[in-house]
Amino acid sequence: MTADQPGGPQEVYQFSRIYLTFRAVNGGLACAMALILNILIIFGIRVLHGNSLRHFRGLLITLSVLDILHALVLGVTGMGFHFYKGRLLVVVTGLISLGPPELSFYAYIFYLETLIAFFILQLILFLTRYVIICLPEKVPTMTKTSFIRPDIHLLAPERERVLREYTNRPAEDDCVAHIASELAAWSSE
Repeated sequence: MTADQPGGPQEVYQFSRIYLTFRAVNGGLACAMALILNILIIFGIRVLHGNSLRHFRGLLITLSVLDILHALVLGVTGMGFHFYKGRLLVVVTGLISLGPPELSFYAYIFYLETLIAFFILQLILFLTRYVIICLPEKVPTMTKTSFIRPDIHLLAPERERVLREYTNRPAEDDCVAHIASELAAWSSE
């Protein structure tokens, strides 16, 4: 099928109504199931095992929240791919297709960003699982207070305070000593 465009006729691919309806229903069901299951996961993580593996639990909650965002954008856009004549077509069939084309473009970008972030977090999660299962002697470092805290800024007074705090602290392991030496080198520059 061809359509007349201002720049000349172009080929247009037309989907059947059954296909589009099935995609919309499938996207809505997948979105609803992802929301329900991820909320249950977050609830279970928050309620069960209060103080065990604090940072690992934080990773799991972050992964679930990211999955909820991805499910929402997938449910609203009905994003999908279709292979046609050797090319991959991006198919947008959800509620977003009722708006301007720019909205579909930005929704596609957000869809890809959440998908990529999900796989990056999966890699971090797998590495953390490896440490927990194969290197159990390193697990106590995962329950300590994190070095990265919200009150660390690049401002000079804060940098000096952090430097004093970590250089005057007894080194519990080589990691803290290394961080203190890095901060000392950083503040001398």
